[in-house]
Amino acid sequence: EQYKEFYKNVSFSPDDPWIIMHNKNEGTVEFTNLLFIPSTKTFDLFHPDRKCRVKLYIKRVFITDENIDIVPPYLRFLRGVVDSEDLPLNISRETLQHNSTIEKIKNSITKRVLTELKKKKDENFEEYLVFWNNFGGALKEGLCEVTSDHEKLLEVCVFRSALHDRMITFDEYLENCKGDEKTIYYLSGEDATKLKNSPQIEGFISKGIDVLLFTDTVDDFWVNVNGHYKDVPIKSVTRADIDLDKTESAENKDDKKESSKENNDSSNEKLIGYFKETLGNLVKDVKISKKLTSSPACLAVGEGAMDIRMERFLIEQKQLSAASSKILEINANHKIVKKILNQIDNKEHEEENKQLVHLLFDQACVIEGQPVIDTGAFAKRLNYFLEKANI
Repeated sequence: EQYKEFYKNVSFSPDDPWIIMHNKNEGTVEFTNLLFIPSTKTFDLFHPDRKCRVKLYIKRVFITDENIDIVPPYLRFLRGVVDSEDLPLNISRETLQHNSTIEKIKNSITKRVLTELKKKKDENFEEYLVFWNNFGGALKEGLCEVTSDHEKLLEVCVFRSALHDRMITFDEYLENCKGDEKTIYYLSGEDATKLKNSPQIEGFISKGIDVLLFTDTVDDFWVNVNGHYKDVPIKSVTRADIDLDKTESAENKDDKKESSKENNDSSNEKLIGYFKETLGNLVKDVKISKKLTSSPACLAVGEGAMDIRMERFLIEQKQLSAASSKILEINANHKIVKKILNQIDNKEHEEENKQLVHLLFDQACVIEGQPVIDTGAFAKRLNYFLEKANI
């Protein structure tokens, strides 16, 4: 009861604390901490100031709770007090900002909080998800900081699984991976429901390969800092170099090679050449997709290139002037693409074929949230094929 009363006094919040951490640290640095994690989302979590709400005391004398890095910014949801015996009472704010003792206290508190979060996650995952929904977005900001312990942070992060339709950890993802070559695949966007219907992941799901759905804006940034987790690469499904055939058994690969080896090479080269000629500078390249199953086409980016969503964010922030050309991946087994292939040499259907190619490209842009370059021409193409369908 005293803990709860003290928490309400220091946090000015009516809720009860979710976690109480009361510890006395002895060793190279001596201090006592009484810290709380709220059970509800704090009103100032994403305030532009990003102020620390942990008060620093020296020998039970209040010093400050502003302009001090007693906890890292991504743990700003913490409430409580830290009392140190090793700092002099006459210390100035300027000295506090570059003090080795403060740095040691911060590292110790950070380690303790992450350990406590991991323990809670392992003990009661459903209860942990309540915390994650409140503060997960702020916690992931630590993954963008070069000085933070990324491995420990990623251990307590959870993400939406497209295959299982629930929140899972990276460790659970790796446990479910098939084969020896492991890769953590993800797709980023604004809404998990929309991402589940994306053509980018249909090939993965059909083969039982999970894809994590990243829906927080911070996800677009930390993946550029952390390319691996426990030596396993973290890779976007929008990359053009993904080959899902590598996940299949040797027997299945041999059967497919025998049945399609003769026809595929020449037909695919013909398709790629025709799409490139028709679309011109609208695309960086055209490739036969190895991840599409039911959709005719999708956009992709090359290895090392900026992710589509990240690029769009930088354009919105005026950091980039325009979007770069993308790679168009086409599904050679789709009916529409087969129709285009069959009509390439037919002069009577030349105009229809070109309109189809442009329509597939426009459709791929719409799915990825990319602007359609000529909306008027896009509307005319739709009307053209609607008329042909005798609607």
